[in-house]
This record gives sequence, structure tokens and C-alpha cells, in this order.
Amino acid sequence: MIRLTARVSGLAVFIASVCYRSTPRAGRSANYSGIFVVNPHPTEDSVRAPAAFHIVIPTTGRRTIFKMLESLELQLHPQDAVTVGFDGLDQESVFDEVQTLLQRMPGQNEAIMETKYADMGNSIREKHKERRGDFVMFADDDNWYTPNALAMVRAVVHSDREALYVFQLQFSDNENRLPNMVENGEIEYGNIDTGCGVVPVKHVHLSDWLQDGYGADGWFYNKLSERLPRTYMIQEVLFMYSGAHG
Repeated sequence: MIRLTARVSGLAVFIASVCYRSTPRAGRSANYSGIFVVNPHPTEDSVRAPAAFHIVIPTTGRRTIFKMLESLELQLHPQDAVTVGFDGLDQESVFDEVQTLLQRMPGQNEAIMETKYADMGNSIREKHKERRGDFVMFADDDNWYTPNALAMVRAVVHSDREALYVFQLQFSDNENRLPNMVENGEIEYGNIDTGCGVVPVKHVHLSDWLQDGYGADGWFYNKLSERLPRTYMIQEVLFMYSGAHG
């Protein structure tokens, strides 16, 4: 069960409860109810095709990238894409291994050795944010997605592809610790993380990752929330947060 709230004109309001299926099975379907939902039974064979995701992952070449990529390997669809941008560094000599893994995974995947920006991945996110897919997602190389995360996101975003979705993270060292993502109807700068948002590619140009250092994610998602008609705050864990960025 997922509880959604939407930020509309500065107010956080309850919108819907959503049940989703984690994997397609005969006799099971995702059931939706709520004000903004127009397709009550989204399935893989709906008239509208399942959303395609582009996941952008900056890295400095740490081996932690493999746990992130392996968490995606069985979740990707052929229409998805993963771009791993190396920030001018390959600290632990993983570039060739990453390329091999990406080629094995479903989707349009690539590893790119970028110019050294040394800005915590923000320039790489900005460079690749509009390239492909229906939605773009941003990930850090030391976190990892929960099982069935992408199936859950596909079900949630199926009916409304004009909105910003902000999902919950979970601290990897404390399963009971979940940050408060919203305060007084606004996204909390100190609690949101790079990977929390799922952004329509057609609207991602309305914000940017060009703020320096820490806090760029809060800036990016708050700016989008101000400019898009709806922001859904999803109280469902999308990924595990290691808290070890650097």
C-alpha cells in the first residue's frame, strides 16, 4: 500500500492510496483509486505502454557501483536506459567491468568517461538529464535499489506522466530510520537525496543541477515542485542509502 500526497499551490493534500503488483502475474493487477488517477487498472498490456526510465549514475570509479548496477539488472526493461558517467576518474579500475555488465543488462546502457568536473556528479546529471525515456532518475554509485523498485515506480507513474514523484529512502545501517521528506508542504532540503525523485523527461529542463556541492538535490527537486502542476510524495522505499558519498 502506497500513500500519496500532492503539493498543489503550496499545500500538501492527501490524494490516494495505491496498491501495486511487484511482478506481472496472471490473475493479478494493480488497483488504483484517487482524485488524479485516470486508469484504474494499469497492467503491462494497457493501451499506454509502461513508462521507460533513464537512470543517470555519476561515479568516480569505486567498486560500490557494482552493487547499484546489480540491483537494477533484473528490474530493467528493454526500453529503459542506464548511463554511468565517470567523473574523469577510475579510482579502482572498474570502467571495463562496468561496460561489460551494462552490455549484459537489458536496455540502452553505456559507460562514458567524462571530463573531470569534481562537483559531486552534478554536471554529469545535468548533461544527461534530457537524453531519453519518459522519466529520468538519478542515482549515486554507493546506494542500491530495493527489489521490485522499478516495477513499483512503473505502476505509480503509469497514469500521470506530467508530475514529479518523490520516493522514500531507507538508511542501510538502520532499517527503522526513515527521514521526514516533507515539512509544512515543502520538500526538506536536509532529508531528500539525489535518488528520491522520478522526473518527467519533458519537464526536467525546468530545474538544474548547477548548484555547488551538497544541497543541489534539494534545490533541484524543490524548483521542479514549484514549476510542475503536481508533486506526489510517495511513502514507499525506492532505494537503500549508504550515507557514504564522496
